Amino acid sequence: MRESVLGTLPPASAGVPALAGQVYVLRYNGYKLMNCSVTDMSKLRKNPKCANKYYQFILVLGNVKEATPNLEDSLFEAGCDDALINFRNGMVNLDFDREAHSREEAVLSAIKSVESSSVRAVVVSVGQAES
Repeated sequence: MRESVLGTLPPASAGVPALAGQVYVLRYNGYKLMNCSVTDMSKLRKNPKCANKYYQFILVLGNVKEATPNLEDSLFEAGCDDALINFRNGMVNLDFDREAHSREEAVLSAIKSVESSSVRAVVVSVGQAES
């Protein structure tokens, strides 16, 4: 895949030839626009609703602790590769930076990943990421 910045792409009228099936990963104002052919770019400039954004939030986990065997590997394998693990007041916290269409989708997909892990972690609360 080729990565470009939306603001630097030539206008659609510039007659830039595109290879059939060529796919771009585009970034614009914190959004990631994926699977866009050259002919789709003019549509995306007008209506970037297919854009994903990154959302930051914290999940506090129960049923696990710092000494839980294979905690990091289990969470990574369950799809939490976009989270940092830290320990506060005896609790396991995951600081996520997850890509999704909405905050709700980001949080729900993270909870699903955590609760599908082999260490049987459960989410006890969701919090705002610290700025």
